[in-house]
Amino acid sequence: MKTVVSSRAKHLFNWTAGFAAVAVLFVAPIDSAGAAAAKSYRGIVARQTTSWGIYEIKACERGIRIAPHNGAVLIACPPDWTIYIFRNGQKRAAKIPYEKFRTKNQNAVKLSSIKAKAQIKLVAGIKATQFNFRINQRLADTTMGGLYRTRETQPLVMNKEVVFAPNIENVPKKAKGIWSNFFEIPIFEEIPMQIILHLKGGETRAYFDTKSMKEGNMTDADFAVPSGLSYTAQFAEMIYGQETEGVADLLYP
Repeated sequence: MKTVVSSRAKHLFNWTAGFAAVAVLFVAPIDSAGAAAAKSYRGIVARQTTSWGIYEIKACERGIRIAPHNGAVLIACPPDWTIYIFRNGQKRAAKIPYEKFRTKNQNAVKLSSIKAKAQIKLVAGIKATQFNFRINQRLADTTMGGLYRTRETQPLVMNKEVVFAPNIENVPKKAKGIWSNFFEIPIFEEIPMQIILHLKGGETRAYFDTKSMKEGNMTDADFAVPSGLSYTAQFAEMIYGQETEGVADLLYP
């Protein structure tokens, strides 16, 4: 027997089916019980300043990210800790093996080799360790990027206070090494906190400072390197600008 469906019934069926589809469309994303949460890593989040600008740093077992408010971003992750440096919106980037990046700051020494007496100093609420070094050098030779600064007469730096955060266990040693090396801190593989320069004549300058440092949560996205980058640039070019490209080999022969 042929079943006859009225136009009103058809309309009711179509409206009901359409409503159900819309309900599924809007309700499904809200029901996230089965969705996997992004993995979280506990580490250190810091805000630090130098004469070059303001930097936001994140470091944990997943990697390290050093990002200025304006400029090139550095990211490195285990297991090989290759350093990637790029600028947002640009394809040209730099990629440097960890061991080669280590040579950027050849004068840095490990904490175990320092014989001077340490002092305790509070920086950004952190109980830090301080060493005082007598260096007797020109300012351009003692600060970040000094190789590229003008060779005009610079003040003479008599003493340098170097402050670092000891016993930070949730940051890997190589992440600490990248952190200290990037900012050209004379103590290798320690988290830098502050550098105070004492100039001849009595002037004091805070070359490197920590505005805040605390524990925080991070995800894989914090250490993601953009795809499609062209690794044809030198480290110095990415960090200090294109005008240094011609002398970049002085750092990385």
